Order: sequence, then C-alpha cells, then structure tokens
Amino acid sequence: MPGPSAAQPHNIPLKQWPRAWLVAATSAYRQAMGEGHRDATALLHAVAALLAAGAPREEATAMARVMVAAVSAQHARWFWAPAEAMEARREAWWRQRNIWPPPTDPGRWPAELWPPEPEGGAEAALQALLNG
Repeated sequence: MPGPSAAQPHNIPLKQWPRAWLVAATSAYRQAMGEGHRDATALLHAVAALLAAGAPREEATAMARVMVAAVSAQHARWFWAPAEAMEARREAWWRQRNIWPPPTDPGRWPAELWPPEPEGGAEAALQALLNG
C-alpha cells in the first residue's frame, strides 16, 4: 500500500492509509523533531511507530516518508509547531551566550543542543529495525 510516488505532497490523499498508521507515523516524526532530533532519527521513530501500528515491514520506510511529506505539506502549521518551538529554544540558548548567529555547521554545536542519537547512527538503527 505504498503512496503515490509521482504526486506532489499537497495532493496525496491521506485517506489511502489506515488512520491508525497515519497518526502513529506522523505523530512520532513530529514529536522526534520537536525533541530536536535530526530527520533520519525522526524517520526511525516514524517507521517504528508505523510497524507497531501493524504496517507491513517491507513498505514501512517508503510509506513513512510519503506520509510525513503529505501531512507536513497539508497541515504544516500543526506538523512543524514542535520543531519550531525547539528552534526557538536553541536560538535563545545561543543568544543568552551573546553568540548570534550561531555557527552554520550544526556539527560544531554543543552536544547539549542535540538529543542523543542511536548508537551507530539512525540509518543503521533503521536497518536493524526493518531486519527484525
């Protein structure tokens, strides 16, 4: 039941997926981004939630990507609100230290501005999740 790959995210019908799957995947991604995770880790959270909701393992990654794209395009204000709040907290952190703008490479930011990532990286954790 993969989503249409050629469609623009704002034209993808959300009703093509079971509601429980859509809510699980997009809510997990939204929450992870709001916690400050990077995209790859947020996708890992979305796929894990999708699998827990009963989605087929072989389609979960592609399905989660399309779901996230569609919901973020069609409900952008709701979807990105937690991530925007996290960015505001990060900005305040830098400004409190009289450093603005911050370094352009987030890899040079202090670890306290990032939540811990999965050991071995998000991509490896995603593959381990999909391989059972």
